[in-house]
Amino acid sequence: MPTRMPIRLTRPIALRWLLLLLVGLVGPALASLFPIPGPELDATLAPWIKQQYNISHDRLLQNIFNNGSVIASPSRSHPDYFYTWIRDSALVMDVVVSLYRQAKPGSPEEARYESLIWSFVHFSKRLQEVPNRSGGLGEPKFHVDGRPFAGDWGRPQNDGPALRALVFIRFAVAYLDKDHSPDKIREFIYDSNYPSSSPLKRDLEYVAQSWPHHGFELWEEVDGHHFHTKAVQRAALEYGWRFARLMNDEGAAKWYYHHARSVEVSLREHWSPFRQQLIETLDWRGDNKGKAGLDLAVILASIQGQIEGDEYMYPCSGEVLITALEMMHAMQRLYPINAVRRDLTGGLMGPAIGRYIEDVYDGDSMTGGNPWVLGTCGYAELLYYCSAKWASKSHIKVTEPLIPVLEEILGMPSGSFPVASGGLLRHRQYPELFTSIVGNLSAAGDAFLRRVRFHTPTDGSMSEQIDRHHGAMRGARHLSWSYASFMTATWRRAEVVKQMERLRMVSHHEAVQVGPVADDDIDADRAVLALVSQF
Repeated sequence: MPTRMPIRLTRPIALRWLLLLLVGLVGPALASLFPIPGPELDATLAPWIKQQYNISHDRLLQNIFNNGSVIASPSRSHPDYFYTWIRDSALVMDVVVSLYRQAKPGSPEEARYESLIWSFVHFSKRLQEVPNRSGGLGEPKFHVDGRPFAGDWGRPQNDGPALRALVFIRFAVAYLDKDHSPDKIREFIYDSNYPSSSPLKRDLEYVAQSWPHHGFELWEEVDGHHFHTKAVQRAALEYGWRFARLMNDEGAAKWYYHHARSVEVSLREHWSPFRQQLIETLDWRGDNKGKAGLDLAVILASIQGQIEGDEYMYPCSGEVLITALEMMHAMQRLYPINAVRRDLTGGLMGPAIGRYIEDVYDGDSMTGGNPWVLGTCGYAELLYYCSAKWASKSHIKVTEPLIPVLEEILGMPSGSFPVASGGLLRHRQYPELFTSIVGNLSAAGDAFLRRVRFHTPTDGSMSEQIDRHHGAMRGARHLSWSYASFMTATWRRAEVVKQMERLRMVSHHEAVQVGPVADDDIDADRAVLALVSQF
């Protein structure tokens, strides 16, 4: 059994805690994050975001090797994360695909990102063909050189192939959008053969066949049927059938479409009307680690499994948001560091977020769970996503689970929300109320990034966890997933800036009586907006 790593409370962190206690910035554990007064977004965060973004970008790329493997962390002991996980690799390479899509055509940056992605494609195909203890594509991790990991582990893990399939599809679409020939895509990513030797079709076929079966969740601890796994499997199959049709593989398209619908029905089983929350794991087998239900995996599932234009269990659904709200309250009470509610500038901080309430993994052994960087960034991303999405649509579809969430966001008494379930809260009808909701969400996103900033050392290094007592980084150092989660959160924040500007334009049109701006005419306004970015 590995021994617990000693926590060395550095002098700056110790002084920071003492200072916070002296100036009275430690608040009650049960205080709500909402409502948040003031402007939607905090402009003073922008310089730190830009600096941390650049550090995260560079650190993330350093964890990608030339052979296409992606290490979870350079840490080789206490804990040893010097492996390539299918899940982690896919989430990291999804960020690289976004960087490739954003890069200027013909630039050195574009060439660098594209080279890394093709190496990942070839390495993934190699891993698919390596015999392993799972006996298929559900093998969760490999050595960096591609050898299978032979030790005991939670097998199979079926979210990895789905996430990897999404990376392949997004890259293929971005590659074709840059006017490249589809020949290379057909040769190295997707062919129409069955059985197929192409990595994307192999992953999609595996997802279609494996989704009804049990496996281990993204935390690698519990065997059962998982909301997160199903959500990313549904996304892979949904995008998969569309991509198969694009590649003139009609038979496969119908097959993936059929299974996407079946997974969709299965996802609904995870909603508990009695508990008013989404349950991550059903039908667990063996040890369930004492889990009662609330799990960060549900929030990450809504983000990683989102489908453009689809609102089924998406991040802004009432089911996801009420689950996130309940978990936020529980996390606020759980970790001592969350008693510190404001940073040294007086800015409000959201609670640091861990994996689940009953967690005991401390980053090396089992002495007690901690908040995770990727969890706290994930909450920021969730809130930014909903703020931008609702602002872009100029309305909110009100559902029964969403009403108490909106009431808490606004600080309203229970039962006082003016729109009933099944109705629409339209910006043109309730401009102040609507603007307060999207503004509070974006401000809350900033509160979670302030929490991340508060616990991130000045060199910008991000580990897996934040010590629950002292606030220092701990566990695997330079965790790839931590850097990826910070980058995606900041991209969502940039979208908030753009959509809030669009919403202000809508308000201006209505105020000067130029005529109502229809909810479906959002794209027309975007033509006159410059893309606002903090980076």
